[in-house]
Amino acid sequence: KVRIYVDGVLVDSTTANGSGAWSDTSAALAQGSHTIKVTATDAAGNTSVFSNTNTFTVDSVAPSAPVVVAPANGSYVTTTTPLFTGTAEANSKVRIYVDGVLVDSTTANGSGAWTDTSATLTQGSHTIKVSSTDAAGNTSVFSNTNTFTIDTVAPGAPVVTTPANGSSVTTTTPLFTGTAEANSKVRIYVDGVLVDSTTANGSGAWSDTSAALAQGSHTIKVTATDAAGNTSVFSNTNTF
Repeated sequence: KVRIYVDGVLVDSTTANGSGAWSDTSAALAQGSHTIKVTATDAAGNTSVFSNTNTFTVDSVAPSAPVVVAPANGSYVTTTTPLFTGTAEANSKVRIYVDGVLVDSTTANGSGAWTDTSATLTQGSHTIKVSSTDAAGNTSVFSNTNTFTIDTVAPGAPVVTTPANGSSVTTTTPLFTGTAEANSKVRIYVDGVLVDSTTANGSGAWSDTSAALAQGSHTIKVTATDAAGNTSVFSNTNTF
């Protein structure tokens, strides 16, 4: 007869079979750490010393939803191998899904922080979400899904249209116009000095009215910077 002690308390008994094997299903146990040990009593009533004591953990609760911190939702990144970061249950296994496909896994540290460097991704929009699995094999629901854009390509050189190269203007506050990558930030350099900036519209057109300039010859050139922070080479330089 095998007497079963859980956490030091006799909770049940069962009988070993002819080969000496025994089994017993536990009553419901609380979440957390427990111990089990047994004794065996033969037909004559002689009882053994205690068996080995095994410590085990009951964990039937899935981790809370993990969090993706970076890349932030709606962000632009200027590398094709971005660093993914976030939080999850301490020491859990974090599975990483990019564009809905499992691409990698990592382990959260003792504080729950996790990081992973992406394999090379293509230019354009991507999504990331993760799940976490604890030591007992319980898996969380998915984290938040962050959408981000990889853009490592600088805009093409913008163009200064007016004042035209070699032209004369009859105002000290000429209108500067040209084209650049749609929605890019256009930085305007007059006589080699950054004097202003404006934003190209959805069609790429931009314009800006100059501050008052002295009589005589001047130059204008511009650069364009996209939403990811990539900056073009200088445009043509127009002298007016």
